[in-house]
Amino acid sequence: MSQFLVIRIGRYYFAIPSKNVRRAMPVLPHQPLPLLKPMVLGLVFYNKRFICKIALDSLLELGLYKSFTEMNSDATLIIETKRQTFCATVNDVENIVNINSAEILPVDKSPELANEIFPNKTYLNGYFELEHKFVYILDISQVYSNCFE
Repeated sequence: MSQFLVIRIGRYYFAIPSKNVRRAMPVLPHQPLPLLKPMVLGLVFYNKRFICKIALDSLLELGLYKSFTEMNSDATLIIETKRQTFCATVNDVENIVNINSAEILPVDKSPELANEIFPNKTYLNGYFELEHKFVYILDISQVYSNCFE
């Protein structure tokens, strides 16, 4: 059994392994930095140090970042992987759920796959159904690698 934090970005629901989530908090403003990858928004001062803030909607190619403003967002997630901390702004933080591995299906079997806009499968480890919603599991290691390595 695995434990996940369920979040919403746009109309899609995602799950982040709870072991990677350090904190959910009100939106933290960032200081933009030039010459970074497009999905890296800038720096946030958190816990007496600077950490990078990424745009998950941009990385997942959801098309929201073109009109996305932080004022419309509800929370910033502090995420840790590979002993590195970064953050991302999301629209909603739902709840923590326990999912059996048998309930996790391959992304290629998702009924939403045919939608015009679908999250970039590179960053998805599968999906499960929760309360009549499809929830896609984010591969946080892959997110980190593509943003920072």
